[in-house]
Amino acid sequence: MESWIMDARYAARRLVRRPLYTLLSVLTLALGIGGTAAVYAIARPILLDPLPYKAEQGLAAFWMPFDWSEQEFLYLRGRVPGFSEVAAYRRDNVLLDRGDGQVRLLPSVFRSVELFSVLGTKPALGRWFQKGEDERGAEAVAVLSYGLWQELGGDRSIVGQRLRIDGQPRTVVGVMPPGFWFPDPTTRIWIPQPLRPENRSGNYAFLGRIAPQFTIDRMSGPIAEFVRILGERFQYPAQWDKTKSPVLTPLRKYLVGSLTPALVATFVAMGLILLIACANVAALMLGQVEGRTTELAVRSALGANRVRLRQQLVAEAALLGLAAGVVGALLAAAAFRGLVAALPLGAWAEGGA
Repeated sequence: MESWIMDARYAARRLVRRPLYTLLSVLTLALGIGGTAAVYAIARPILLDPLPYKAEQGLAAFWMPFDWSEQEFLYLRGRVPGFSEVAAYRRDNVLLDRGDGQVRLLPSVFRSVELFSVLGTKPALGRWFQKGEDERGAEAVAVLSYGLWQELGGDRSIVGQRLRIDGQPRTVVGVMPPGFWFPDPTTRIWIPQPLRPENRSGNYAFLGRIAPQFTIDRMSGPIAEFVRILGERFQYPAQWDKTKSPVLTPLRKYLVGSLTPALVATFVAMGLILLIACANVAALMLGQVEGRTTELAVRSALGANRVRLRQQLVAEAALLGLAAGVVGALLAAAAFRGLVAALPLGAWAEGGA
């Protein structure tokens, strides 16, 4: 250990005496490290971290998203084979009037009361929507995202208070936990939609939790039965026939699948840049070693063996790597926001709000 400390001190003095070589090596490595770390920080929560739902492998989206109607959902409610529960939702924007003259346009989700139960995520405050709150004449209620609750003051007494949303007073019944999002991290409010059996407009997506005795790969039988039920009740034009080519999509692929190719390509590109940076720094170090043949020969003549000579070179490389890692971490932190703004990811890289 003493020899390592001595070699590290000597390497540090030598690097200080060669500022141009040291600065060039550190910056070259730091750019590769910082870029790769920043891209990984973006890719990890999207591609690797678990989704903020209970047992996500049991969740699946139905084919032809945002083409299902309220009439279809109300007819199929509680009778979809192979699923313990199915929910319907559609995206929209709402106006939130805080009562202080400020009106904000916020992304929201109109949905059936089953959605949070299907996802299996409990609210941090208050409760889920209850049965009947998506029926005509029910009390107007809403659930807020954790980020919106913080923006409104973070007061726990907000549950039970009323907010004016799209000109209508709605009672806040719950606040979702930090990190929760659906269907994307920009969503700020979830509202139960009064469902009308006469409405045949197709603007909803269906999401279901597969029954415990099934998996998504073993749903051919239940889906065939589901298609039969659809065909008996509804008549579809050829171009909108929901009984043709029925496919369930795993929830992760459904929500973030479109982002995967861009993220993987960006991460691979940054990895290649890091490899090029390592190769360039290795070439610089080899050039330095070639210019130190006299020094190394003298050290060898004074009794230093091959192991000790290699150790001194390794100590110098380790100091360069450590310095590049520190600078690279600072560059990654600075570049993260810029990458999020430059890539078409929006709030995905930052998780739920």
